[in-house]
Amino acid sequence: MRYETTISIAIILLLLCLSGILLVKQSHYDKTLFTVPTQTRTMTIPEKLEIPQEEISFPQETETGLLSIPVKEISPMGEMETFGPQTLSDKIDGKADLYLEEGFVRLYCRRFSLAGNPSLWFECYLYDMGNPRNAFVVYSNQRRPNSRTSSLAPFSYESDNAVYFIQGKYYMEIVSGKSDTAMKKAIQTVAQSILKRPLDTVQVSLPEITYFPAKSLVQGSYKLYAHNAFGYDQFSNVMTAVYKLDKKEITLFIILQSNEEKAKKTAEGYHAFMVEYGGESWDVSNQNLPGLYGGDLLGDYDLVFSRGKVVAGVHGAKDKDTALKMASELYKYIGSQIQ
Repeated sequence: MRYETTISIAIILLLLCLSGILLVKQSHYDKTLFTVPTQTRTMTIPEKLEIPQEEISFPQETETGLLSIPVKEISPMGEMETFGPQTLSDKIDGKADLYLEEGFVRLYCRRFSLAGNPSLWFECYLYDMGNPRNAFVVYSNQRRPNSRTSSLAPFSYESDNAVYFIQGKYYMEIVSGKSDTAMKKAIQTVAQSILKRPLDTVQVSLPEITYFPAKSLVQGSYKLYAHNAFGYDQFSNVMTAVYKLDKKEITLFIILQSNEEKAKKTAEGYHAFMVEYGGESWDVSNQNLPGLYGGDLLGDYDLVFSRGKVVAGVHGAKDKDTALKMASELYKYIGSQIQ
């Protein structure tokens, strides 16, 4: 019994000694182990670090310069707003998909009013589309019905209360709240001011236009489809234009391919696509147009052919004779351009 008591006392004394040692150590700890170093360290950032689009910042002078309008009669109503791919729908709900599919980078917006009259206001929308062809795709597919071609820029048009144009990689809309004379003059003045600045010196290249004949062309009707034109997934970079013949409108299209063989296969593929998805093959073998294919899609007539590296044809015509006449003229005109 005495032996066990001695052991217990010894253990208690050992624990007391250990506690004393810990207390001494805590009162003499190394502070450097728990202090943030004051010495500046260099961080190496990987070259391929991907930053989310919404976190990209722009120099303040660059942003404010994009929509600074040096016109005395016009005053800004607030600071410029910017929207990226993740927030574009917050500004243009319901229309964002077209922009996002075509390479949208950023939208810059700002409201202005006539000096001294805030009720007469307009808003500028400047879309950075990444490159000029993307800008043209949006510009041409967004064209408003009953609009008028404008003289502001090579690719520009206007409506009663707005102007629309492209400059390099930028697609621009200036839309006013009213359509009176003062507002029309104001938005025209602002558009001219913006176009004078070198926002982007790389202008759009549209070589497809070379192959459209000028006769009977409806001015301002060019439209560029970047993907899946006419529902066919092999139709990319398809340029269309509207022609008026005997009071009938008809759409022609042009696609440029890298070589003749690819052009030929593309034309054949489109004809096969029409037949596969409900169209009837239209016999056009008597038209003296080599490689011409026809399709009847429930009363809408399509013609397609290739000549050299060019794929071309007629889309959605309502009249067979008009479609054949325009296809023949287009075939001859392309031949004159590739000789």
